[in-house]
Amino acid sequence: MKKSVRIAVGLAVVAGVASTAGAWYTGQQLEPALVGSIAQANQELKTLTPGLGLDVTVELVSLERGVLSSTAHYRVKAKGDLTTTGDESTAVDGELLFVDRIEHGPFPLSRLMRLKLMPVMSKSNFELENSPLVAKWFSASQGVSPLSGHASIGYTGNVNSSLKLQPLEFSEEGSSLKFSGLNLNAQVAQGQKSFKLDGDMDSLALVGPDHTRIELQGLSLRNDSNLGESGLYLGTSESKLKQVQVLIAEQPPLLINDMLQTGKLDEDKSGVFGSFTYGIGMLNFAGKDLGALDMAGSVKNLDTLAIKDLAEMYKQLITNLDASHYDASNPDFNLNAEQQTKLETDIGNLLAAKPVLALDKFAFKTANGQSSFNLSLGLNKPSSFDLPPDALAMQSIASLDARLQVSKPMIKDVVLSQAALDPSADPEAAKQQAEQMSEMAGMMAVGTQMAVVDGDNIVASLKYADGQVDLNGRKMPLEEFMAMSMGMAGGMGGGMPQASLDEETPPSYADGSVDESEGDSGLQAE
Repeated sequence: MKKSVRIAVGLAVVAGVASTAGAWYTGQQLEPALVGSIAQANQELKTLTPGLGLDVTVELVSLERGVLSSTAHYRVKAKGDLTTTGDESTAVDGELLFVDRIEHGPFPLSRLMRLKLMPVMSKSNFELENSPLVAKWFSASQGVSPLSGHASIGYTGNVNSSLKLQPLEFSEEGSSLKFSGLNLNAQVAQGQKSFKLDGDMDSLALVGPDHTRIELQGLSLRNDSNLGESGLYLGTSESKLKQVQVLIAEQPPLLINDMLQTGKLDEDKSGVFGSFTYGIGMLNFAGKDLGALDMAGSVKNLDTLAIKDLAEMYKQLITNLDASHYDASNPDFNLNAEQQTKLETDIGNLLAAKPVLALDKFAFKTANGQSSFNLSLGLNKPSSFDLPPDALAMQSIASLDARLQVSKPMIKDVVLSQAALDPSADPEAAKQQAEQMSEMAGMMAVGTQMAVVDGDNIVASLKYADGQVDLNGRKMPLEEFMAMSMGMAGGMGGGMPQASLDEETPPSYADGSVDESEGDSGLQAE
């Protein structure tokens, strides 16, 4: 045998012995590591699940150790009430069983077979086990475990994992479900300092006994976050949904196309700041395009320390809650005097940084026009939290800047879209009614002095700072603006024709008749 061959064989033997020794050592350390991980998971669950009305715990049922691999069995128990508001409630008291086939490091065989040569402590291969609680779920997935996944744990504590929900088909008593499956991948750094997530689903269709149908298509999720000094996870997120289709009994179909939501959160020396967007490519009803929605918002000047303190207080309070008696609509934390003082101090510090909350854009666009609204609200720390509500509100608002623009052509589009859904509607009458409503909206806005007409748009702007109000370019003290607003509200209520108040039926387009007197009076006023 050549010397080089003997050396290669010797190295292979040494590597095999070292790998086996490492796997054996991993097996010896596995149980205390699992016990510690489960304890940490239960602690995290204790801070998360009370908000859902549930008490969830994880248990290690058994562990069968081997040299190269081990098998662990877990039990996840949930108890509580998922619906804590309203008259009806759904009690939850059950358990899920999981089996986990753990390959010992440093070189798990399944990773070697996929040419993944980076050493890891272990690789977990888990799946949901069949039990009476999930028997129908298993049946819907053709006997395959409907929930399974893998997780590789590195020597630095990093975890790379994947989760798979199997395709499902289920039908019972006129109801059915068809699910294409869902894949999630996640990367979590040691100590949960950062995580990345991505997931995809092709379709989900639900059909009810009354032929109601809800169908989702083309879902994707993305998240890239890291833990900041504020205790918040900073970074970016994105979710997309290609289409939502809703069919209710004999009603025309509703389609929501190209939904997109994004978020970004970051921090610097001035504090935490972030932004979000939300959009709908097109809203379609009965085969007719109605319009598109575009929304964006932002926040800035959030004090890092105040955010961290408030998050820590919330975490402590939620941990001490009894999940079975938690009411999401009215959480009662029963703050003592010390906690109440601490809460006011933290909120005061948050407001002292003068945070700014903004709805940067809220726009709805139709074929012939677009209407939009934006608002920026600057906050301030009040002199005391014991002030009367109106005084507290005024001291807490440092500035306000709002602008509303309503497109008259868009008003016409909306009215015509509504009329188009009535098969008996007269197109000419509907067009005339749309014109009248568009012009009437402009006259009412000008008549109340709350807006001006600029070409095809009805525009209103309101600014407030330092006790002064600017309404459409007209400056006045806050007191004068409040008096004017109250006077106009009273005048409008007192001057409303009784016939309009009593009218219960919408205008009819069927006979082609429209009240010409309204149109004439509108022209005279203009």
